[in-house]
Amino acid sequence: MSSFVPSMLPIAPLWLALGFVPVASAGQPNTEQSVQQQRIDDLIRQLGSDQIGKREEAMKELVAVGAPALKALSRALGSSDPEIARRAMQCIPLIQDNIQVAALIAALDDPSADTRTKAANALMEMGKKAEAAVPRLMKALATDGDSRVRERAAVAFGFLGPKAQVAVPTMIATLKDKQASDNLRMAIAITLARIGGPEAEKGAPILLVMLQSDNWQPRAIAAFALGSLGPKQEGVVDALLKALNDDHESVQGNAASALGLLGREPDRCVPRLTKALHSLKDYSGKNDPRNGILGGLGKFGEKAAQAVPAICEIAADEKADTFTRSIAIRTLGDIGPAAHAAVPCLKSILTDAHPRILAEQAAAALTKITKE
Repeated sequence: MSSFVPSMLPIAPLWLALGFVPVASAGQPNTEQSVQQQRIDDLIRQLGSDQIGKREEAMKELVAVGAPALKALSRALGSSDPEIARRAMQCIPLIQDNIQVAALIAALDDPSADTRTKAANALMEMGKKAEAAVPRLMKALATDGDSRVRERAAVAFGFLGPKAQVAVPTMIATLKDKQASDNLRMAIAITLARIGGPEAEKGAPILLVMLQSDNWQPRAIAAFALGSLGPKQEGVVDALLKALNDDHESVQGNAASALGLLGREPDRCVPRLTKALHSLKDYSGKNDPRNGILGGLGKFGEKAAQAVPAICEIAADEKADTFTRSIAIRTLGDIGPAAHAAVPCLKSILTDAHPRILAEQAAAALTKITKE
């Protein structure tokens, strides 16, 4: 299956490499510094309070203080009170994460598009720890002048946790933008599929349009996203059935898998998927479009019983790629007791198969089918 895979960049040194090093304000009056330091010392002592609520409050405030609390927290690691030492150790990485996120958010305003791209990528890799960056990444997606930055911002939303839900309307609006590049559209489609939910499903009409793209990559990603989102949008099943006849194997496979994920209209879908198994040529290995079709049939479970003979043909075909045969065997197991007609085929594979992995999978499938 084709998919949009963002490049991964190491993030640990990035906020330093970008030149964002936290420092105390040089202009802060000594009296104010003294008051703040006293408060920090009081909070560190509070980390050892007999009341858990007080300990939690102290941790929260110390994390909010940020960089100025790091030195005192480092000293507290050697406290004779194990609770103070333990909670100080928990505070330090939280503060460091917040400093890094703030530096990367600032880097999204850098004049260099390369720096902005790296910053968005690094925020993505930080995952939920970077949820505070969601509003600034929304701005980058909507307004940045560089397509790479916008793509990385779109990808990042899929990794930042529940708070990224707020970005869904911005992503859908960008998906509708006729000036958006194919790469940006694909990034958004995958992220919508990753986030899911009713708001993300509102992108289904645009995904159906993507399914008609002149380029196969957007068509493949649109099929994948439609299956993952499971929208109630009218016409989705029809569009995916039509995509089974696409001239690219990745689109065919993703459409088949999507139909299985949707699990709708088995009376229409299973015969079409079964017919596709017979009509599609063997592309060999992981690019064989039958792999996605087999996976789609397996997701229909017992409702795919009529496809068992066709699946058995592939499972027993010694000329077929091992990967494709493996998927066929697993699909028979997924169909369950309704695939009882496959028992002789699977028993033959169990005794004669090479490589051995096929025999092991045949044994697992037989267990599911016979319940023994």
